[in-house]
Amino acid sequence: MKLTKQNKDNTEKEIEYVSGILKNNDYISYSNLRESTGINVSNFERIMRELTKRGKLIRIKRDLYVPKESNINEFRLGNILFNGYIGLESALYLHKIIDILPFTIYVMNSKSSKTYTFRNYTIKGFNTKNTKGTTIINNILLSTKTKTIYDCLKYNHSNKNILIKAILEFNLKETDEFIKYINNESNSFKQRVGFLLDMKNISTNTKRIINYCSKFVKNKVYLDKNGKYNNKWQVIA
Repeated sequence: MKLTKQNKDNTEKEIEYVSGILKNNDYISYSNLRESTGINVSNFERIMRELTKRGKLIRIKRDLYVPKESNINEFRLGNILFNGYIGLESALYLHKIIDILPFTIYVMNSKSSKTYTFRNYTIKGFNTKNTKGTTIINNILLSTKTKTIYDCLKYNHSNKNILIKAILEFNLKETDEFIKYINNESNSFKQRVGFLLDMKNISTNTKRIINYCSKFVKNKVYLDKNGKYNNKWQVIA
């Protein structure tokens, strides 16, 4: 159905009205916005399409939009999308353990592994059963430094040398936190961690982790099937 000049004028006024509301929000729910404006469904859908077409609005998913001028960053948006915490390499960056931010932002949560795009980033859900061990930095919910290292080791993310270097710098509190996380892991996981740490120049706190892991050496563990056998840890690497 073609719009009359009067209808076009009315639509333009409604677009300006909705645009004014958007200026006060870093993100907004489609349904909440429509209810607050009182605009009928068909007109509102047309307005949202037009705002998106004009580049004033970024559609993230069906019920979530971000105004172009929003100050929200990819990390905070990840928190909102998944109701989870920033983890893995993304958290390593926020903790300043690595210098370069990967273009995939991982959000640890217990429900979804969906993927969304925002500006130049991919925001991806990552399923985990253990969602404890978080902190807040600049209004962003992320894993603690210790939980980040543990998650990266558990899910085989990031360079192991970077992770081990971070463990070697743990203070006593971080050491105890790390041991708490690995307590529920398999014997082979503890063997791998102990072996990797034992290959480095260790600190007093690191010795506590190594001594703990050494109690769980039971069977051979393969890190490299063509590698050399370490008798102490029964690891082939």
